[in-house]
Amino acid sequence: MGFVRSIAHRMVAVAAGFGPGRSQEWARAMLAELEFVEGEWEALWWALGSITVIARRSGQEWIRLCSAEMRRWERLAMGQMDKMGKKTGLLVAGALGTAVLVMIAFALLYLTAVTFPQLGIEQAEWTHILVVIVIPAIICLCGAAWLWRRKRPLAVGILLSVVAVGTHVVLHFAHHFARR
Repeated sequence: MGFVRSIAHRMVAVAAGFGPGRSQEWARAMLAELEFVEGEWEALWWALGSITVIARRSGQEWIRLCSAEMRRWERLAMGQMDKMGKKTGLLVAGALGTAVLVMIAFALLYLTAVTFPQLGIEQAEWTHILVVIVIPAIICLCGAAWLWRRKRPLAVGILLSVVAVGTHVVLHFAHHFARR
């Protein structure tokens, strides 16, 4: 094997090592075919043409592999986004459910005070706390405990709302008793 032919052989062999699986088969076939090319310079020109074909084929294969991988990652990301969206929706539903329960309790207390003014409910602050805060909080905590295994995001939304309402009550009393 002459010097130019050995350079041509080495160039095709190196190019063959860079491609992915399918293009390596193609490159090995071109390398085997190089043995049958007559003449040193013809072998070099054959090698340069082979490298071009190998590079094009490898590029196409890499693009195909990368695009398939990108599609796979895109599907995974979309699945994760769907899960997060569902969890967020359940969390918000739990928070809104707690707010609605508190508003219903407040409306019932107001209707009772208006319907039966002789009870004097509007002056009894502890009645407000019991009906509007304590009873709905107990109902929400029981609901969150019941939902914890099946619909955890919904339970978390309920618990966050209960904590927010409880924080509001604590701050209200801290402010109320600080003025005295």
